[in-house]
Amino acid sequence: MRISAIIPAYNEKDNIEELTRRLYPILERCTEGFEIWYIYQGLDGGKEVIERLQDEMPNIKLKHFPEPLGAGGAFKEGFQLLSRNMDFVLTLDADLNHEPETLPLFISAAEKGSVVVGSRYMEGGSFDEMPLWKLKISCMANRLLSLLFKMDVHDMTSGYRLYDAEAIREIRDELQFKHFEFYPEALIRCYWHGYKIVEVPITYKKRMYGRSKLPFVKTGLGYLRLFFRLSSNTPLAPGRQ
Repeated sequence: MRISAIIPAYNEKDNIEELTRRLYPILERCTEGFEIWYIYQGLDGGKEVIERLQDEMPNIKLKHFPEPLGAGGAFKEGFQLLSRNMDFVLTLDADLNHEPETLPLFISAAEKGSVVVGSRYMEGGSFDEMPLWKLKISCMANRLLSLLFKMDVHDMTSGYRLYDAEAIREIRDELQFKHFEFYPEALIRCYWHGYKIVEVPITYKKRMYGRSKLPFVKTGLGYLRLFFRLSSNTPLAPGRQ
């Protein structure tokens, strides 16, 4: 198995080195080959941290943008950079909300489905810490999205995923949304193309450094736009069984 990790990051200088030093040896141990693409946005010094890490870790690659692209915009950039020989695409947050140490669980689950989602809402999933109001809004949004698009997925908005690279190559030019609504959009488009989606439980860890980039009101409005734009194009059934 060869894995390309696509990691957008916006002003995450204080988290990048720890993430890399935790993720890199796991990929070395669990794969036959890998690359880590950082789509780094901002001018806080994080670009220079990655460049220093590249001197000792040859599989790290970097594309830098001074201004933010949005989560979806950054992933679209990263998906276009995917090397041809990669079998799977790993996505995870740069802020250490997602623990790299759980990656072997995703790899095992990839035998059962083409897209593996790290789920906070299935049995065994949890939050390390989150304000109650945020938890309720997030839970409600996920339930509504799965209901509206008729998908048996507990966590439509989780960014910790392992995709079959074929799925990414098939959907990457179809992706329309630039912000956090990208997460459910990518999953919906994989489902429409008939890729099987499975979930594994994860614990969503509290951010230690920096500030969250997720604006709840703006993101909620983005989910509404997603529904109205995609619902009119919903196929009668997935195309691949």
